[in-house]
Amino acid sequence: MELDNLRKRMNQNLKQIFELETAEKYNEAYSEYQKLISENNAEFETWKHYFFFLWSMIEDVNGLFKKDIDLRSELEIKGQEMLKKAFEMEQSNPIYKMVYLGSKSQNDKEQSLYKNACAESKLILKTKHSGKGLLNEYYNQVFNLE
Repeated sequence: MELDNLRKRMNQNLKQIFELETAEKYNEAYSEYQKLISENNAEFETWKHYFFFLWSMIEDVNGLFKKDIDLRSELEIKGQEMLKKAFEMEQSNPIYKMVYLGSKSQNDKEQSLYKNACAESKLILKTKHSGKGLLNEYYNQVFNLE
């Protein structure tokens, strides 16, 4: 019962963060992610959105995010660890497979597996990630889900 309450609260907090991201209030979103992670360190859903947020801050926001941290280092170190762990834990998950295979050099067999994972992932992403927030917007752009 307590785990269910924790997940409900986490989901509500993520929705609030997505609203901040959509409103381009990136500093506030970062602070809310930091609070959420300190409360729920092991929740994958939080980490997934947080690391995508960090990557977006590095790549896309043109100075709208101002924090005195080394985002690129934080993202690369933790991101690679989590990506490998997620894929090893659920090798049948097409999204994990797609991202993992897409992050490394591929031989012919891996290239074929990657293309299949992309096709499978598109269907999943269309149903699960059509809401607000940077990650959902990214999926919609990359996979033309709308």
